[in-house]
Amino acid sequence: MYQYIYRKEKVSQQDIAYDLHLSRPTVTTNLSSLEEDGLINKNGQIDTEYVGRKASAYTIVPDFRVGIGVEILKKEVKMIIVDLYGKKIERSVFEISYKDEDSYFEQVTSQILSFKDSVGIRDE
Repeated sequence: MYQYIYRKEKVSQQDIAYDLHLSRPTVTTNLSSLEEDGLINKNGQIDTEYVGRKASAYTIVPDFRVGIGVEILKKEVKMIIVDLYGKKIERSVFEISYKDEDSYFEQVTSQILSFKDSVGIRDE
């Protein structure tokens, strides 16, 4: 169900039940569990051509997990944090000349951790 929501980006409970051939109670239970775990949330409503109440839209929480990319170049280190869809959250560059020494790698590690903390990324 999570993969389905991830691929569709914005879906209703009815869409999930219909497309995945699941009962409404099963979908409701699983959505509640995913929402309690912080993996998904309600995000607006689904527009429909039909008369009646609009369905709640479910989306994943794109920054529930993030990726940190690091590019080490001759005179600088570039870092980027992206969400689950690969969208940029933050980018940083710091100048440091490459050296094959422990002190260099300790500085780079320190910069990566500071970058992560400055954006408020959780360790887990």
